[in-house]
Amino acid sequence: MLGIKNKMNITISISSRLQEITSWLDFNEKLYSTKDFWNSELNQYIIPNEFTNSAIVIDSQPFVSMLTEDLGFESLIRCCKNNHLVVYDSHDCFNNLTYNKELLVALDKLIPKNSLILFLEAKINKTSFFYQLNNIKFYDFWWHWQWGYPFRIKGSSTAKKKNSNNYLCTMRKKSGAYHRELLYNQLKKKKLLDKGIVSYQSSNDKSIWIGDKTQQHPWQDGHASMDLYNNCWLEVVPETLYIENYFVTEKTIKPWITKTPFLALSSPGYLNFLQSLGFKTFNSLIDESYDSEQDINFRTKKLVDVLDDIIENGTENFYHASKDILDHNYNRFAEIAGSRLHILDSMFHDCLGELFDV
Repeated sequence: MLGIKNKMNITISISSRLQEITSWLDFNEKLYSTKDFWNSELNQYIIPNEFTNSAIVIDSQPFVSMLTEDLGFESLIRCCKNNHLVVYDSHDCFNNLTYNKELLVALDKLIPKNSLILFLEAKINKTSFFYQLNNIKFYDFWWHWQWGYPFRIKGSSTAKKKNSNNYLCTMRKKSGAYHRELLYNQLKKKKLLDKGIVSYQSSNDKSIWIGDKTQQHPWQDGHASMDLYNNCWLEVVPETLYIENYFVTEKTIKPWITKTPFLALSSPGYLNFLQSLGFKTFNSLIDESYDSEQDINFRTKKLVDVLDDIIENGTENFYHASKDILDHNYNRFAEIAGSRLHILDSMFHDCLGELFDV
């Protein structure tokens, strides 16, 4: 088993997704080198043999690529037997690793204890397979990069006055998002599609955009299009995860910062998880028991039934009754976003401080 050495050589893979770790190392005046792990001759990512007694940091993209290729998989084993490997990524790292569960379990059996450290950008349930890993060490965190994203409101106003639509629901078609197909079909079955702004399109189709026509950021989905939010009373949020674990993305953050009531379709207990973070949901105004329904089919149907009831009773009334909750959530998000850098620094120090001699 590898023992932690204090003054290891530190090598960081060349990646914009590792800026948070490199910024932390720079601030703490730690020397490190950078390397591109792409092997052009083999046309794949490989960790070469040259490393010993080093701390190597890569993001999830090359890690998953190596995990799924024979030569890359062998290089991971070899690397972990002679070094410490850290995989950090705040761009859907959890999803990529979950899709390759069997390979990750196989790797766990072949490497020394704690030689591989994963940072997972989701809250992992105790029943998850990650807790069954013996040699791979992981840390989960819900305050990923989107919590520090500079969300700005176009027009600087979140007040809803004369909206012509009951609700907003925008979602991308992609693999692993069966719940979104269910949601769209339930909205159609209830004849609610024409009562809101609904967009359900391929994640590969970048030409269709129903929000602000002036692109405010290269990642259009990441900003709140106020021509949409100022034209609807509430939002239906189809989050990324729906089976287990909790991943709070821009889909939930946007209604917080625009002070928009929302219904969330995610993993069972998602609303309780948000409450544990200090946010308020709308259980004082509506029936939120849909969130605890274990079966995704029933959970989706119950959510759409709640939406139907809200529309029947007046979405504008629901919005005005939610004002105190909306103000609270806006302020709570601002608190977390403002303290995020300190939270990250503390996490890096606790998880990697001894490894990096910080």
